[in-house]
Amino acid sequence: MTIPRYLLPLLALAPLTGLAHTETEQCTINPGRASFGSHGSMTIANGVPAMQLSGGARCSLKGYPIRENWIRLLPENLNGGVLRNAATGDAIPFELYGDAGLSLPLRQGQFYNYSNFPFPGGAPDVSQFPLHARLRVANVAPGTYTATIQLRWHWRICVAGRVLGACYFPGWDITPGVSGGCLLEVCTSAPTDWGTGVLTSLQLTVQVRRDCQLNAPAVNFGSAPLIAGFRPVQQRIQVRCSKGTSYDVGLSDGVNASGGQRHMASGGNRLAYELYKSSSGSERWGSAGTERRPSSSAELNPGSLDGLTYQGFDYRAEILPDQPTPPAGTYSDSVVVDVRF
Repeated sequence: MTIPRYLLPLLALAPLTGLAHTETEQCTINPGRASFGSHGSMTIANGVPAMQLSGGARCSLKGYPIRENWIRLLPENLNGGVLRNAATGDAIPFELYGDAGLSLPLRQGQFYNYSNFPFPGGAPDVSQFPLHARLRVANVAPGTYTATIQLRWHWRICVAGRVLGACYFPGWDITPGVSGGCLLEVCTSAPTDWGTGVLTSLQLTVQVRRDCQLNAPAVNFGSAPLIAGFRPVQQRIQVRCSKGTSYDVGLSDGVNASGGQRHMASGGNRLAYELYKSSSGSERWGSAGTERRPSSSAELNPGSLDGLTYQGFDYRAEILPDQPTPPAGTYSDSVVVDVRF
């Protein structure tokens, strides 16, 4: 029996047309979370590296590379462009981008042709619909900051490649309402109607930790032939901590202490000294209990906890006069300045 010639084209197209309309069987909405991680407040104030996040949808590639597709993105709600701390009301601005180089900012209410975004290899990775985000610098209190953003995706995607505009099995995947640019199952141009698309939500988070910065210059007593020749040295330690964070500052006994007395050392020889609160006081500045100094006792900007202003704690370093002059040499010690929240 001879098969009529007019049936041959229909048999050839059957694998292309019979299973072409998969709607969203290959591509699905994938709401999720993306975290910028945990950072000290001083790091947030200086800038955090950008991160890649999933765009809230994904396509099952099933071993096929993405060959031909039309994809459009609408950032529908970007939460005002901020991550917010519900407890304090503080906010950290963020920006959303279409590329790792952060050259393509995405704006709320503007449509973007995702198919033209710059990707390695020249084609979008629709296994995750990747986007990129970064935080802007901000002076904020410690805590958890969140933002929920909404993205609307529209697509017509051929996972397995196509011939003469017809998509191989498993066929086209389209979002609701996408139409135009096709004759039956042969699609050669972008849709003329993008339809309603699909909406997905992503939650962005960053954890801000309490943090401090301090300046503690070294103490140099100079040189003298006798103990009586050393004069007290007056200096200031500067501390700046996270916005709204009270703290206290302690000074260790050093590495050569004996019986609660600080010493500088030169080999086996010792030179006793002490560190006192304020430039003229006689109260020892130590590391425990009442020997510590609260932020409210600073000589410079006491009680200023705005996260921007350094507070200054004055002290006096003094070589104790009631001791024998030790052998000549260079005497030194290391004292740890610790800040406790």
